[in-house]
Amino acid sequence: MTAISGVSQTPPHKPLSKKKHGAIFQLLLRHIVRGAVTSTQDPEEYSAFSQGISGEMPNGGDVILAACNDNYYRLFAVDLIQSIELLGIPQRLHLHLLEPSKAILDEATQLRATLKHVQLTFTVDSCVLADRLAYRTVYYTAARFLLAPILLNEGVERLLIIDVDAVMNKSPWQFFSDKAAFRSGGFIFRPEKRKHWYRVLASAVFFNNSGGSVRLAETLARSLAQTFRYKPKYHIDQILPY
Repeated sequence: MTAISGVSQTPPHKPLSKKKHGAIFQLLLRHIVRGAVTSTQDPEEYSAFSQGISGEMPNGGDVILAACNDNYYRLFAVDLIQSIELLGIPQRLHLHLLEPSKAILDEATQLRATLKHVQLTFTVDSCVLADRLAYRTVYYTAARFLLAPILLNEGVERLLIIDVDAVMNKSPWQFFSDKAAFRSGGFIFRPEKRKHWYRVLASAVFFNNSGGSVRLAETLARSLAQTFRYKPKYHIDQILPY
């Protein structure tokens, strides 16, 4: 994961008033996850998400996935794309665009036409699950994990999900051994953190097309989708994987 470097800038979003989930809400999250582990049915929220996306899916292989709204596209995504292009090797990159304007869609399409090495695809998310949230950023940070099982089921072999405010100075795939194909997923753990919602980082998450990995991605996506039913006021993309 050392090939991924974060870029620190001030997010152009309204700050969240809460910085953690209450004890009762944490118990609710545990209940949701347990239900998602045993269920084979998508909650209605996940069906709504699936119906609210459009665009082009990557055609298999190894894919890097990031998500962004208009502001983050201009602040970060262009730099991410250009850093991968400078590596000079073929790489599939998928951007999940959150409520993009026509201007952003036009910019992404024009940029794609100039790329020699990056095979850029993008989907459009209408963000219907964010409509009842006090802070849409809570949805924005989770949306890429909602898309992950769809990409895997569409034929993606290895999927690396990253923050859009990252740059690549090396191909990330050289850091994965052959054994990674037999594991259900890869997370960055920080067991030394006192608060458990900080013990898993969502900045770089790995899935593959094995049955166990797809199941893990589906369980996480279902858990996230169902949690939006309860209007979370703080991010859920790190606490739910834990």
